[in-house]
Amino acid sequence: MSFRCTTLPNGLHVATYHMPHAKTVATALSVGVGRRYEKKHEKGLSHMLEHMLFKGTKTRSAYDIVRGFDDVGADYNAYTMVDQTMYTAMALPEYTETIVDLISDMVQNSTFEEKDLVKEKEAVIEEMMGEKDEPETILSNHMGAQAFPKQPIGASILGSEKSVRSFKPDDFRRFMQKHYRTDNMVFSAAGNIQHEDFVAMVSKYFTQDSKPDIDLPKAPHAKFDPAEYHGGGRRVKRELEQTHLLIGLPTVSLKSPDYPALRVYAKVLGGGMSSRLFQEVRVKRGLAYNVSASVTTYDEMSMIEIYSAASPEKTADLSRVVCEQIASMADDISDAELERAKRLLRTEIIINSLDPSVVAEDIGTQLLYTGDFQTPEQKIADVSKVTKEDVQKLAEDILKGRPTIASVGEDNKVLPYRELKHLLQKKKPHPRINDSGDKKAQGLG
Repeated sequence: MSFRCTTLPNGLHVATYHMPHAKTVATALSVGVGRRYEKKHEKGLSHMLEHMLFKGTKTRSAYDIVRGFDDVGADYNAYTMVDQTMYTAMALPEYTETIVDLISDMVQNSTFEEKDLVKEKEAVIEEMMGEKDEPETILSNHMGAQAFPKQPIGASILGSEKSVRSFKPDDFRRFMQKHYRTDNMVFSAAGNIQHEDFVAMVSKYFTQDSKPDIDLPKAPHAKFDPAEYHGGGRRVKRELEQTHLLIGLPTVSLKSPDYPALRVYAKVLGGGMSSRLFQEVRVKRGLAYNVSASVTTYDEMSMIEIYSAASPEKTADLSRVVCEQIASMADDISDAELERAKRLLRTEIIINSLDPSVVAEDIGTQLLYTGDFQTPEQKIADVSKVTKEDVQKLAEDILKGRPTIASVGEDNKVLPYRELKHLLQKKKPHPRINDSGDKKAQGLG
């Protein structure tokens, strides 16, 4: 297995990870633009643009595009995040050039017909309606809004119904001219592919020979405003059988040398059935069926997020126990916990390294975030070097940050924000504190 990267004369980064025993080739076009790049009147435009690129080009109809993928048996998708947008496809090696042709045509030659836009607006609005029935999505949206108030980074990827209905074809053309720039894009492939072959394919379809209607210039792309983290508490009343709880704390970014320690921290706290949270919350107390810790990464920071859900009568205890377990991470971590977390991570890294689609997407993400690619072997080496002192120091630093706590449910008995904050800071709540610090919200706001 080997990684190689070439920058074409037009500035486009082309990267491959050769996996000679793979039966497929996965490709990913990663574009460094997402929700946080949008202006107030552009809310949801990145996501809507991702949809519209499948709706037809100068030479292909919407049906021609999806039939083109289906004809070669491809598994294809696209998704929008806070910091990037990604277009992916996986197929047998002999169809790689067809995939490159289709994706390049979509990105360079989409026509954005008004008739297609009208119908796709309705589809995206239905997507918004569906999110209102998903407690975890509601939590995530409120977590973002509370952690980063009045900032694009904290807003819904989908935007609002008002903003989506306002979009015009020229909005997408201007947005692409501003953000879909060659130095801001990575076209990666992983699997049974030779680097020179993939570079030749991408060069063929991303040059003037492809006669794009929308130029992809080599120039600095637009920047976003740095995130201003606030934190705080937010409760949402909804008719649900359980109360869902999400606790987030700011921490180091993917670029930080402490990031491997953060991955170990998350495994010790809430990775697997032997983790502190699972053992204390489910096994010992029976407070919830599931509890987990994960890391959400942005360009300049990350968030450690702990999720669980329980019946209303258990949520006060659940919220207290979860915060106590987070706080305990700064006290002591046993040798057994540390080594178990490392083994879990090593296995996870190896399993992911065998999946071409995971590798192709990881290449794009890493190159856009850091300008470099860390191989699975390098990741394993970094994890192996993490010590108990590294994890405990990180845990102490995490507890210094102001938490963001969101909950949603009909009978919301999660402990008041200030009480949970004091538990995280290992302080006794002041007896005269009456204000919970929570903001109430109805629906998605």
